[in-house]
Amino acid sequence: MATFDLLRAPWIPVLRADGTPTRLGIREALARAHELLAIDDASPLVTVAVHRLLLAILHRAHDGPRTIEAWEAIWAPRSFGEAEATYLDRVADRFDLFDATQPFAQVAGLPRELAKPVAVLTHELASERNSALLFDHTIEAALTPAEAARALLASQLYASGGLITGMPPLPRESAQAGPLTGTAAVFVQGRSLFETLCLNLVRYDPADKAPITGSDADRPSWERDGPVRPGPAPARGYLDMLTRLSRAILLLPEERDSEVLVRRAVLLRGEERAPSDWRHLVEPVFCAYRRNPRAKEARDEPYLPLRFEPARSLWRDSTTLLANAPDRATQRPLVLSWLATLAKRDAGDLRMDRIVPLAAYGLTMAPGRAAKPYFWREEHLPVSPALLEDRDLQDVVVRAVALAEQVGDLFEPRWSRDGGAKPVPRPFLVLAMALARGDRRDQEPTRLQVEDAKKAVADVTRTAAPYWSALEPAFGRFLEALARVPDEAGRVAASASWAATVVRAARDAFAAATRDLERQPRAGLAVAEAEIAFHRQLRAIARPHTPEVVAS
Repeated sequence: MATFDLLRAPWIPVLRADGTPTRLGIREALARAHELLAIDDASPLVTVAVHRLLLAILHRAHDGPRTIEAWEAIWAPRSFGEAEATYLDRVADRFDLFDATQPFAQVAGLPRELAKPVAVLTHELASERNSALLFDHTIEAALTPAEAARALLASQLYASGGLITGMPPLPRESAQAGPLTGTAAVFVQGRSLFETLCLNLVRYDPADKAPITGSDADRPSWERDGPVRPGPAPARGYLDMLTRLSRAILLLPEERDSEVLVRRAVLLRGEERAPSDWRHLVEPVFCAYRRNPRAKEARDEPYLPLRFEPARSLWRDSTTLLANAPDRATQRPLVLSWLATLAKRDAGDLRMDRIVPLAAYGLTMAPGRAAKPYFWREEHLPVSPALLEDRDLQDVVVRAVALAEQVGDLFEPRWSRDGGAKPVPRPFLVLAMALARGDRRDQEPTRLQVEDAKKAVADVTRTAAPYWSALEPAFGRFLEALARVPDEAGRVAASASWAATVVRAARDAFAAATRDLERQPRAGLAVAEAEIAFHRQLRAIARPHTPEVVAS
C-alpha cells in the first residue's frame, strides 16, 4: 500500500526568509512559520486551500481564540509550538493521503470503475470533464503525491458546478460548485507566515456564533468518522466550512519502479451548502458581498460575492472590499473587521497606521450555463486598520474610486446622461461620428455608419487599458498616503494628488489611443474634434477635485 504522510512529507510550497522556494510538511511549516515568508504556489487556488487547512489546524489546536486575550497569547511567543504539535500528534493517523480507511480529505471505498484521469481535479490540466482549461493541454497527467495533495485541496474549494458522474444507479447528477468558486478570497498578509496565519486567525467561539453559527461539535473534516453523504448539508460551524468535502474524491495511487504517481481518481458529488445557508452567512470571513439587486424570490441569494472580472482590477471594487457599510448594501470580509479590532486594542504590535497588504485570490467561471473555468487571478492591495475603522477615510476612498470611474467612462463610445442634463456624445463617440461623416461636414452619418466606425476605433478594452493600468499602482500609493496623514489637510492633499494622477493617466491614454489616427490625413480633423470634447469633459469631471491641474 502506498503512503504519504502530509504531516512530515514535503508538499506545501513556501518561501524561505531569503525568498528561495522550498516544500515542507505540515509540522515543519508550522514549526518554522516565523522563519518563512509565505505560502507560495503557482496556483492561487492552492494558496487559498493551504491557508485554510493550516488555519483550521490552529483553531482546533487552540480551541479558539475565543477572546482577544487568547489571540495575544498565541501571538506573543512569535512562533508556533507545543499546542500545535500536541494536536497533530492526536490526529496524526488522519493525515495519510493514501490511507485505506481514512484517506485525508477523501472518501474511502468509492467505486474504482468510476475513476477518471486525475486531471479532473484541476482547472489547469485538460480532462474529460474540463475541456475548457486554463493552461496545460496534457490529458494523460500523472501527479506526484505532493501535487495530488495540492490538487485535492484546491478541488474541494473550487470545483465546477454542473453534471458529474453519479453513484450507481445514477449515471449523472447535478453538483453544486465548490464553496469558493466565483469569489475573490482575501487574506491579510504579515511579515512572515507566522504573522499571516495569526492575522487571519479570527475569533472562533461557536457558542457566541463567531464567526458563524455553529456548536461545540464543530470539527474539521479529518476528525469526522461518519460517511460523507452527497447533497445539501447544513453548516456545522466554521471548521466544517473551512474543510468541507464538497466532492467525494478517492485518489488511486500507482507504484512503479519505487515511484508513486496518481494518474486516476474517482470524483463524485459531496457535501453542499444547504438551501438556508446563504453563502454570505457561511463564508463571511474571507469574502466580500454585495446585495443582489435581482433577488426577488425566497430562493434567490440576497448577497452575491465579490469576484474578479475580466479587464477590471479589484481595487475598483475597494468600496465593497474595505467599507463597513451601515446600510448593509455590502458586507466586507470579517477578517478585515477583525484586523481593525486587533489594532484598536493594540493587540500584538499592530498600529492603526500600519500598512498591511491584502492578497486576493480567485477563480472566475465563464458566463453562461456551462461551468467552465474562465481565469484565475491574484491581486494585492495595501490597507491600514485606520482605513478599515474610519468612516471618513472610507468616504475619501469612495470618492477617489468614483472619480476614476467617471473619467474611465470617457473611453466608452456612447452618449452621456449624467445628472439628467442634455445628453452629449462621449469623446470616442464624437470620434466615430466624425470619421463616419468624413468630408461630408454638412451631412449627419447614418446609425450604421457610426456603428461601423465605433468598431474600428473605439475598442473600449484597448483604449482604456493604459488608463486603468496606470492607476492600479497609483491607487496603492494613495491608500498608503491616507494611512499616514494625521489630519484633514493631509487627506485633502492625498486626494488632490490622486485626482492629478487620474487626469494625467486619462490624457496619456487618450493620446495613445488616437496617435495612429492622427497620422492619417482624413482622420486628423476627427481626432481634433474628439480631443476637444475629451478635454472639455475631463475638465468638467475633475475640476472639483484638482482645479490647478485641470487649468494647466
